[in-house]
Amino acid sequence: MVYLDNAAAMKPDAQVIKFFNDNVFVNYCNQEAIHTAAYDLRTKISEAEQQLINCFSKRNKKKIAHNSVQNSSLKVLWNNSGSSAIATFLSSPFFRNGNIICTNLEHASITESIKNCSQCELRIWKNSLKYQQLQSINSNSELSLFDIETLNSLVDEDSKAVIIHHVHSELGVIENIEKIASAVKKINNNTLVIIDSIQSVGKILINSNFFDENLIDALVISGYKTGSFGGGALVYRDVKPNKMSEFFKFQRSGTHTLGRVNPLEALTLVESVKISLNELGENLKKISSLRDYLFQKLSEIILFNGKKIMFLINKEHCSPYICYFVMPGVQSAVILRMLSAENIMVSSGSACEAETSQMSKTLQAIAVPKDFGFGALRVSFGKSTTFAEVELFVDKLKNCLKNY
Repeated sequence: MVYLDNAAAMKPDAQVIKFFNDNVFVNYCNQEAIHTAAYDLRTKISEAEQQLINCFSKRNKKKIAHNSVQNSSLKVLWNNSGSSAIATFLSSPFFRNGNIICTNLEHASITESIKNCSQCELRIWKNSLKYQQLQSINSNSELSLFDIETLNSLVDEDSKAVIIHHVHSELGVIENIEKIASAVKKINNNTLVIIDSIQSVGKILINSNFFDENLIDALVISGYKTGSFGGGALVYRDVKPNKMSEFFKFQRSGTHTLGRVNPLEALTLVESVKISLNELGENLKKISSLRDYLFQKLSEIILFNGKKIMFLINKEHCSPYICYFVMPGVQSAVILRMLSAENIMVSSGSACEAETSQMSKTLQAIAVPKDFGFGALRVSFGKSTTFAEVELFVDKLKNCLKNY
C-alpha cells in the first residue's frame, strides 16, 4: 500500500512502536491505586507532562527529581484525541458568559465544541482572501487567509478565547500565529489564544516564545498525527488561581466525567513528540524535496479536457507535508476510488467530511468556482514517505485520468 493520507492519521513511527513494545508490559497498572507500582507510574506520567511542556516552552524552569525540569505555569490536559482534548478544555466554566472567536475554516469538531459551551457566544472570523486574490500572491509576499482588522472588530472585553489553526488541515496554509496573537493580546490580554497545532507539532517549528512571551495560552497535540498510535494532549496556561486545572481534577475525581489517563498512551505520545522534534529539521528537508518533486510532476500533466492541474496557493505559504491541488472538470471522488483500487491512498480533504455531496466548505469559503470545486485532492506526507511512493502515485494518477 502507498499511503499518502498522513494528515488524517500518520503511519506509526518504528521508534515509537519500539518504545510502546518496551513499555507495554511495564506501565500497565492503574496509576490511581495506592501501591508502589501506581506511585512509580504517577511519577512517570508527571515527568512526561513536564517533558511535553518543555518541548514548547523554555522559560521559568526549575529542577525537580530525576533530572527533569518543571515549568509551573503550564499544565497538560490528557485525552484520547486532539479533538476530544479541545472539547474537554472548552467545557471549563472559564468560557461561560462570554464569546469565543474562531475562523470559518476551523475543523467542525472545534466549532461544535464551542456551540456546546454553556452560555457562550460563537463569533466567526471569516476569511478575507478569495480564490482570485490567492492566485496573484507570489512566494515572496506574506499570506494570511484572515484580516487582522476584522479580528480587531470581533475581540472585546468579553472575549474568552480566539481559536486559530497553525496549519490548515486541508489547504496546508501556515498562519502567522505571532501576528494574530499579538493583535488579540493588544485588545484584551485576558483573552486566551488557543492554537490548533495538530498539523504542525513535530512538522513545523512552533516558537517557544509563543508561550514564554504570553502570546498563546494553549496548543493541542494529536498522537495520530505525530507517529503514535493515538492519544491527545492540550498544553495550557492555567487561569489563576488554578481555576482550570482544579476544574479538570474535579471532573476526574468528583463527577467522574473525565476518564483516567491511559498511562502507556500518554507516555508513548510524549515519546513520539520528542522524536519528531528531534528529527524536525532533517524530516522537513526531506519532505520539502518530496513536495517540490510532486508539484513539478503534477504541473506537467495535461487533463483529458486540455486543462492543467491547479495549485490554489503557492507552495511556499504551505506546510510541505500537505499538497493540495485541483483537477478542473474531474470528480475527485471517482479518482479517489480508482486510486484506492490500485492500493494508493489519498484524500479529498478532511477525513471527517469526506462523504458529502457538497463542495468542501473550505473551497466554498475561498470562492473556488463550482466547475472545478469537486476536483480537489490532498496528498499528505509522513516521515517514512519515499520518492518511489510519490513516483508510483503520479504514474497511477496519470492512468486514472487517462481512463476517467
